[in-house]
Amino acid sequence: MSESTLTKKELAALVLAEIRNHGGCEGVHDVVIVETKNPRSVSNWEICIIAADSGDPSTVQRAGAEVQQRLQPLYRLP
Repeated sequence: MSESTLTKKELAALVLAEIRNHGGCEGVHDVVIVETKNPRSVSNWEICIIAADSGDPSTVQRAGAEVQQRLQPLYRLP
């Protein structure tokens, strides 16, 4: 499967929606996508910050890590 290219704004919206789908993560209200130049990285982006109004921080962080791992091979920044 080939990668799709998304802008940071599009990717952030997708990542946020995916994180909110995880139980206990409904209160997540923002994510920040950071471009990475690491040659060993699967993709050229990573989730850097997740802000939540409610929920267990460790649950939100686990959801973010799972979403990042699942989406990085599928999407890249221009």
